[in-house]
Amino acid sequence: FYSHKKNLLSDATIVKAAGTSSYLFGYAWGGDYLGGSPTFGDSGNVGGAGWIKFHGPQYDVIVDDITGNLSGYVWSSNFGWINFAPNLSGCPGSCTNAKIDFLTGAVTGWARAVNGGVIPDWDGWIHLSNSSGYASPNLSGTGGVTYDSVSKRLVGYAWGGKDQIGWIYFGSPTGFGHNVVVVKPISGSCSVSTASATVGETARWSANLSGGSGDYSCTWFGTDLGALGTEGSCD
Repeated sequence: FYSHKKNLLSDATIVKAAGTSSYLFGYAWGGDYLGGSPTFGDSGNVGGAGWIKFHGPQYDVIVDDITGNLSGYVWSSNFGWINFAPNLSGCPGSCTNAKIDFLTGAVTGWARAVNGGVIPDWDGWIHLSNSSGYASPNLSGTGGVTYDSVSKRLVGYAWGGKDQIGWIYFGSPTGFGHNVVVVKPISGSCSVSTASATVGETARWSANLSGGSGDYSCTWFGTDLGALGTEGSCD
């Protein structure tokens, strides 16, 4: 009796290993500065940053999962590129690098529009929170930018200065309208129910996915597993 077995365990491989960094995904909104308060809606972006997109094919803001430091660029519909790890030379006040404190939820530090300092009388500096006026952490969404460890959202306001950038709204605790969220890179692994299977024996594949944003979709296929059960997909 000859029983042909195929080693299936060696085919259970990591799709993409999880790293030590996440990224920011979603939109913030910068409307006009009117009496210290932001305005909302598409009609309110004259003089403000407009929609600020945090993720695109060629850009991201990366979050170091260990230190919480932020780096990278976002795109403002009115002001262009905004750098989340700018050179702090010339920054007003005692400036620090942008970062998230994962223990307290406080989001602190500075970002800067790339055109800041290039346009006369326009410095482009953006303060993510302040100890007075718009402090962080503040999970109500009415203070400075704050990280919600449960929903993974950034909520609250950053301040770009009067007659400069004005308020930038990162979103509400409920996620109403828009939000910026901290997203883990997609990672996945697959496993099989038996290390080797005899011809005619059933082997069940399992896929485990995490991170990313939106819905998952996966596809698998085989070459020498017989006519049945060699292809499939999952959503």
